[in-house]
Amino acid sequence: MAHPRKQSPNQRLQNKFQFCGHALGRVRRPFPIFIMKHFIALTLLFFLLTACTKEEQARPLVIVGEDKILPDDITGMLPEELWQHLSEDEKNEMLSRLIEKELLAQEAMKRGLADDPRVAAKIRAAERDILANIIEENMISTDITVEKKEITDFYRKNPVLFVRNSDEVHLYKMTFPDEESADSAMVIVNERSDSMDLSIFKEIAFEFQLDTTDMDLDYIPIDGLFRSLEKKVEVASKGDIIGPLSGGNDYSIFYVYDMGREGTTRPLDYVRKEIENLIYIKKSEERRQAFTDSLREFYQPELRRAVWDSLLHK
Repeated sequence: MAHPRKQSPNQRLQNKFQFCGHALGRVRRPFPIFIMKHFIALTLLFFLLTACTKEEQARPLVIVGEDKILPDDITGMLPEELWQHLSEDEKNEMLSRLIEKELLAQEAMKRGLADDPRVAAKIRAAERDILANIIEENMISTDITVEKKEITDFYRKNPVLFVRNSDEVHLYKMTFPDEESADSAMVIVNERSDSMDLSIFKEIAFEFQLDTTDMDLDYIPIDGLFRSLEKKVEVASKGDIIGPLSGGNDYSIFYVYDMGREGTTRPLDYVRKEIENLIYIKKSEERRQAFTDSLREFYQPELRRAVWDSLLHK
């Protein structure tokens, strides 16, 4: 009687995969053993890295008496991804403050302060606030969108909200470190005064290598300007140039982009962000109310009236 040929471990493994492939109707040839080896190696590496990461996070960063500070205790204090943008000095300062707080907290525990009913109530309140804020961020404030049409409709239906209570001026500003530089820029401004507009004003700022990101001062109540500028603006018109005016250690030239008189309505572009925030807040409040109503219905909080009445009349 012929004996079957003895198979190597690799051949037996291939045959198993071949059988499984035929049984599932997908694989029609033996699974390449070298791919399987790489797959197993990568899987093991993944679990090792995951385990190392969890072990690293669980490893104490600082031992303080019988307690410990974990890496998450310091990185979790910040918004996600912010830690990597801090300097080493800032990180060391954060760690130093955290250790000091831990020392103070342990001393408070040692003296039994945590057993004081008022202190215990504050601890519970802090924990409650943190958890409530987290659930609001995750369940209520996410995925709220405000469409352009909503902003336009709100602006059209609520014009009284955007009526000016005083005269306003929309200014752009070029600021120079000394009077000589401001005077040199003013010469160019005067040369191009016939065609002066906002784009040309910005071009001149570029020529003098000024930072243009903070040129736009937006609408400002005229009576809120410093006195010398207020006097100039009161008699100015849209498109006028004012300056150079001294502002202490620097000199500025202003471009009057727009004038808004008391009783007129602010333009939509000016209040668009304000309207978006109003609608966002309204939607957040509505969603929060609906969410808390559903929680009330589910948990059915029971008020102990006798206890509450005793507190009311204290």
